Amino acid sequence: MPCTNCFRNRRSCVIDASSVRCKECIDRKVSCDGKDFAAALVRSIEETRRLAEEEEKLRAELLAVNSRLLSIASRKRVTRERADELFRRGTLIVESDPSSFAGNPDDPSTVPPSVSSPPNLLHQFSLDVAADAAIDAAAAYAWPVDPALLVDPGSVGGTAGASQDNSGS
Repeated sequence: MPCTNCFRNRRSCVIDASSVRCKECIDRKVSCDGKDFAAALVRSIEETRRLAEEEEKLRAELLAVNSRLLSIASRKRVTRERADELFRRGTLIVESDPSSFAGNPDDPSTVPPSVSSPPNLLHQFSLDVAADAAIDAAAAYAWPVDPALLVDPGSVGGTAGASQDNSGS
């Protein structure tokens, strides 16, 4: 059986009984696996088997991680949808009948917490969206809330609820 070097170069492989390398490998000053052919073949088969097992293990881990990632993305989407729905529902209630809320809107201490908290939630949602946009720059996340609801056109800045009552009444 020829050694690997002789087989690849199509040369005759002659190994002397007193040597472990063939004449061609000695002349070329390279390693020779002619006498150790069977052991080299076994090592190669074992290495192939070990690599196949490692590949299968990594594929299983990748599948598990991908499954968890999809689950988290789905839960995140559902949570955002719920938050958006709650926000829209809250703005519709406030816009439909602001007089139904107890308290004087000019005196913040008399306004119920449920009325004064939407601007804080809006601010938190804005921060979350900005953070997600920075992290997932490639993801095209469409914010389902109408941007006109987020800012009072007559205000210079701030949140939507901060300058809600500038009708002059």
